[in-house]
Amino acid sequence: MVLKQFELFKNIPTIETERLRLRKIQPSDAENVYEYASRPLVSEFLLWYPHENLDYTRSYLARIKKEYARKRFFDWAIALKDSDKMIGTCGFTSIYFEENSAEVGYVLSDLYWKNGYATEALREVLKFGFLVLDFDSLSAKIMSDNKASINVAKKNKFVIDNARTEKLWIKNEYRTILTYVLNRRTYFSRHL
Repeated sequence: MVLKQFELFKNIPTIETERLRLRKIQPSDAENVYEYASRPLVSEFLLWYPHENLDYTRSYLARIKKEYARKRFFDWAIALKDSDKMIGTCGFTSIYFEENSAEVGYVLSDLYWKNGYATEALREVLKFGFLVLDFDSLSAKIMSDNKASINVAKKNKFVIDNARTEKLWIKNEYRTILTYVLNRRTYFSRHL
């Protein structure tokens, strides 16, 4: 993979699906981000705690803007196509250049759960990862009790890699982290 491909994330391309627009996260998204990032249900199975106030969210989005400019942030805003309201994020949380692989992640407002939005967004991120960035494999690390996130991964044809299960100390307790993987061959045999 050529590192130059990541120039794309300096001005992240917009991707449209039937119901969603995956686009660059903007400072103007602050109120929408705070709306979901402040809700304990949303961050229950994530490494971060709920946002305490709108100022924290604004400073977080200012950091994201700088990371895009440095080509070190690889997430899209998940926005509703009809209103452009941001309801979550989806993208690459880590990129492993030496392995030509990446880890994907997704977060969605609990107000929009059970509508297939996370599955729809992840499907497009996978397509971008395999077709544009030419990754050999993609993975998702998910806490074992996060059944909804596991279902999103499975709907997108990820399979569990039992050899990569681990325990981590997160939010004052040990949590089991499962790794789900999707390799290039499987992706192309099932998606094209």
